[in-house]
Amino acid sequence: MNRTASTSAALTLAVILTATGSIRAQPGAHGPGPESDSVRIERTVARLTQELSLTKQQESQVRPVVERNLRAMRQGMQSHAGDPDSMRAVRIRQMEKMDREIESLLTDGQKEAFDRFRRERQQRRRDQNGPPPGNG
Repeated sequence: MNRTASTSAALTLAVILTATGSIRAQPGAHGPGPESDSVRIERTVARLTQELSLTKQQESQVRPVVERNLRAMRQGMQSHAGDPDSMRAVRIRQMEKMDREIESLLTDGQKEAFDRFRRERQQRRRDQNGPPPGNG
């Protein structure tokens, strides 16, 4: 291979590798990173629908509750960026508000399932993040 062809091949490879890295870094691409609000909303509603056996009517009532609260949580956390304690407080406060609103739409049997769902969610968070500051 001559020098020009070798240089051209190296440049092509560099462009491909750079483009691949840029694509993976885009929000919503495969791999770790924050998911979009719409993806998180759909995932949350689908999980609640499955876990609580929501009716179509309940699902249509729960969706705007999830949308409103997850967006408010993201905005609140962004306004407190750089302050982990404040961000955690915003997240907890907004999740509690959302949980109350969802619970008001459920039957008694679904409320019991929702309590289990919340306990499992809290346990997953503890497992991922460790104990809250000052507890351990």
